[in-house]
Amino acid sequence: MQHAFDAIVIGGGVVGLACAAALSRRRKVLLLERHAKNAMENSARNSGVVHAGIHHDADWLRTQLCLRGRELLERRCRLEDIPYARTGKLIVASTSNEAALLTLATRADDRGIAARLIERDEIAELEPLISADRALLVEPTGILRTAALVRSLEDECDARSVVSLRGAEVVAIESSVAELRVDIEGGSFFAPHVVIAAGLSSDRLAALVGLDPDALGIRQHYVRGTWMALEPRHRKAVSRMVYPLPETDGLGIHLTPDLDGFLMAGPDAEWADAPSFELGVGTEKEVQFADALGSYLRLSVPPHELHRLMVGVRPRISPRDEPARDFVIADHRAHAVPGLIVLAGIESPGLTACLAIAEDVDARTR
Repeated sequence: MQHAFDAIVIGGGVVGLACAAALSRRRKVLLLERHAKNAMENSARNSGVVHAGIHHDADWLRTQLCLRGRELLERRCRLEDIPYARTGKLIVASTSNEAALLTLATRADDRGIAARLIERDEIAELEPLISADRALLVEPTGILRTAALVRSLEDECDARSVVSLRGAEVVAIESSVAELRVDIEGGSFFAPHVVIAAGLSSDRLAALVGLDPDALGIRQHYVRGTWMALEPRHRKAVSRMVYPLPETDGLGIHLTPDLDGFLMAGPDAEWADAPSFELGVGTEKEVQFADALGSYLRLSVPPHELHRLMVGVRPRISPRDEPARDFVIADHRAHAVPGLIVLAGIESPGLTACLAIAEDVDARTR
């Protein structure tokens, strides 16, 4: 089986689906997903948060694509009736770490993001169960139903005649002068443009075509994050998202009320040698979460009232003990394979940025 396309996208998560949809507006596109369904990995294992864009440097792709992506995503939610609520969030601090909060406030102001510092009295008025000396109230932050976004992107791909193959594990990628060949078991496909949007597998797939993941700066390092669901009786503890100040390996164990009225906490950050989505056993993690929540929540949530919900794995391209790095969108200007675009390190805010990432990828193929 051999077929020719204008573009091939490898990976059926929200980023891959968004790329396939964007490319299909002018091209014949093939979408390859190794699982039996799309969005089986991190696209189904996240908080569903639509971020404002204040956590990274202004000149990073991560920031620029988050700001643009939030605009595109909110518009799509309105037009497609995707469940979405702009809840806002509080980033809380004590007097001992107030400087970091002021840095975030300055970033928000510089980027025209509606956010303001509030003091203890107003914090208590907005969220009576939150204990903090000061907080940054960030207005343009929300929560969406990720599964509905996935369906919307799948529907767009179907409407534009994207050929979608699931259970299609890529076993080889080869480059020639005019095109690339992508092989799966039982078939080969050809296209002048190939987009690797495979999340945790992006470095492995880039190596198939002869690229050196270390030289390209896309070697994956795995950081597991667990989410916990609080007992239903705690569901009204907060009315908006509440975050501690960011940590080295993530945004800290935060509280997110979902669209169904439940309250979840997480994720934490746990370095791992290999990606695994299995929920762990034991009680140590519940104790860790209870302690973390106790640092800013006046409500006592004992470990037995926290229930493991899901695990995600960050596709991090910075090694342990090093600061987070920017998103990587590597095209022919970064490597020697014409027509190949590799997406790597697309962790948070990848969901927020997905439509802007697709917009960027589409522009690079023209």
